Amino acid sequence: MSLGLELLYQALLLADARQSQYALDRPAEYREINPLVRKYGVKKYFIASAVSHAFITYTIPKKYVPMWQYSTVIVQAGFVANNAHVGVKIRF
Repeated sequence: MSLGLELLYQALLLADARQSQYALDRPAEYREINPLVRKYGVKKYFIASAVSHAFITYTIPKKYVPMWQYSTVIVQAGFVANNAHVGVKIRF
C-alpha cells in the first residue's frame, strides 16, 4: 500500500465532500447528482467512502493495490476537477 496515494485519495475525497456541501447549500445554482449524497447527507456518505476505501486498500491482494489506488485517485480527481470547472467551490 502506498500511504501517499491513500492520503491523496482521502484529500481529494475531502475536497469533493466540501464541494458537495457547497452545491447542496445552493440548490438554485447547482445540482448534486450523486443520489447517495442526497439521501444520506454529505457527512455520512463521505465518512463511509473514506473508511471503505481505506479498508479495501488494506484488504485486497497486494498486487492489485497500486491499480486500485491509482484508478480511484484518477476518478476522484476527475470529480473534483469537473466540480471546479462548473464553479463549485471548496469551502471549509
